[in-house]
Amino acid sequence: MGFGAFETPMNDLEASKLLAWKIDDSGAIVTGFQSAARHVKIPETLGGAPVKRLEGVGKKTSSGAPNLRGLWLPDSLEAIGEGALARFSALAFVRFGANLREISSFAFYSCAELRELDFRATRLETIGDDAFFGCLSVVSLSFPATLRAIGSSAFSGCVKIAHVDAPRESLDVDVKPYAFHGVRAPLQVVDGKLKLGSEKLRFQPSTSFR
Repeated sequence: MGFGAFETPMNDLEASKLLAWKIDDSGAIVTGFQSAARHVKIPETLGGAPVKRLEGVGKKTSSGAPNLRGLWLPDSLEAIGEGALARFSALAFVRFGANLREISSFAFYSCAELRELDFRATRLETIGDDAFFGCLSVVSLSFPATLRAIGSSAFSGCVKIAHVDAPRESLDVDVKPYAFHGVRAPLQVVDGKLKLGSEKLRFQPSTSFR
């Protein structure tokens, strides 16, 4: 899925009117969307400060923007906070920016319409616990070489994932229990390394489950 699947994102000025945000010492932080927002391209700067974080938008019980369908994150963004986009029930597409390094726990919890997760153009290092738990419509997943940790149940319940891609067949990634529970794509977790191959996902015998 690409840009053509959605309306052209609005310009920066129009987008800023649909956002709630604040500024701290690190830069601008997006804290919310107007409920009417459907397709939003978050600008690189807000109030003259680079946009560094997205946080506090969603909750584990309800969505802060029930109509949001497409989201374009700026290259300046470095982190997506805990529960930031949880239960955004209409969200089907997210473009991840080049400097993204962290996706926190529950960030996209139960975003049931998400279809692709492509992190190849990012610097992503950490995916938190339950970050994409219950994203039932995801069919493909692409990791960058920078990835170092995947939290417990991060992709649990993503039962439609059929394709997993990475720059090489084995990544040195710390993978926590149940990270891929229910995923049927051909990948393995062996000796702390995420491996892509022809076999269905399995865990090394020494893995302790919670």
